[in-house]
Amino acid sequence: MIYLIGGKDKVTSRKSLADFKKNYLPEATQTIVLDKSFTGSLRMAFSDQPLFGGKPLVILELPADWRKHEDDLITSLSSAAKTEVDAVLWVDGALPKNSKLFKTVTELGGKVTFFEETASKEIWSLLDSLALRDRARALSQLNDLLQSGESAIGIVVMITYLTRNLLAAIYKNSYFKALSPWQQRKLSAASRNFSEAELLDIYSSLLSVDFALKTSSLSEDLLLTNLVISYTSKRDAK
Repeated sequence: MIYLIGGKDKVTSRKSLADFKKNYLPEATQTIVLDKSFTGSLRMAFSDQPLFGGKPLVILELPADWRKHEDDLITSLSSAAKTEVDAVLWVDGALPKNSKLFKTVTELGGKVTFFEETASKEIWSLLDSLALRDRARALSQLNDLLQSGESAIGIVVMITYLTRNLLAAIYKNSYFKALSPWQQRKLSAASRNFSEAELLDIYSSLLSVDFALKTSSLSEDLLLTNLVISYTSKRDAK
């Protein structure tokens, strides 16, 4: 499987890359920063030699001038798709959907995830609905986001952000105390809709969904719909 990660939000895309690597066995991961020896590095990355124990994961961090070598990269990816190698390509910045690389990864059955620089107004509205446990509204907003092409992983990142903030409101930790008074009031009110155990369960579910989005062929719509249903369901007290 080939994965392409990038976008204007460099911080989030780098975090996504780090999480991806973390979820693989360390001994099965090789990170290669492609530089002046671009073509030679590619040959080494996708060598048939047994570089790893288990199924290998090759992470390629593409340099700013990678487009000069796009044809070599595409040739290597096409060959790698026929092997047991999983490859993650990280691009610093956005990538047009009509680019050769984007089209190639898609045609090879790979996954493309790009993060926008800022969260959309619609995502913030979804978070408000989740905080209120308003299932009907949240499902409708989720559908609109997915139909508009919003990144599924980006949505999970934002829901994780909400969950951490709600937990911070319950714990009244240093992070929470550093927030502005209006943020504290809003989060405190929303946190009363959840127990600590519920939020910890939700956080665990978020990790599972994030991993499934990055490593499986399961439907993004189904994974996120089930997540929203779980988020807005009352759980038994523990």
